[in-house]
Amino acid sequence: MTNKPLVATLAIALGILVASVTWIVARPANGQLRSTPNIMQSLEGIWTTPSNDSVVMTAEIKQNMITIMWGSKDDKSFSSLYWRGSFLYPAQFDDGTTVLSHGDVEPMKASLMGSQDTAKTFTYKDGKLSFKFTAMGVTRALQLEPKG
Repeated sequence: MTNKPLVATLAIALGILVASVTWIVARPANGQLRSTPNIMQSLEGIWTTPSNDSVVMTAEIKQNMITIMWGSKDDKSFSSLYWRGSFLYPAQFDDGTTVLSHGDVEPMKASLMGSQDTAKTFTYKDGKLSFKFTAMGVTRALQLEPKG
């Protein structure tokens, strides 16, 4: 024998509890609601170095993968894999958020310009994606901007 009224009452109570917890978690202390940007929409797409940068890089972010190709200002047909790796989208996404990408080492080893790193940290700040770039023993920070 089932006790349908008891099951229905428990289901309603559980629904109210989940809705209450969601409201409390989504609401900051000052009482104002904030909208969280869709993380994937913020990162997915094509990113490039600014045109005045001496290094030409183009990144494509698709789902949880980032692929960065190293190009040439003089020869538009030149392109070589620099980085390919996966990452997890952070639970909270704000300006200044960092993500750790774990490199797909084999394709990078096979590329003349491939990174020797096994992991790389990317930071999203002010609408730009930045990371440390090392070539021939020199490391510098590179910034990528959304293309378009």
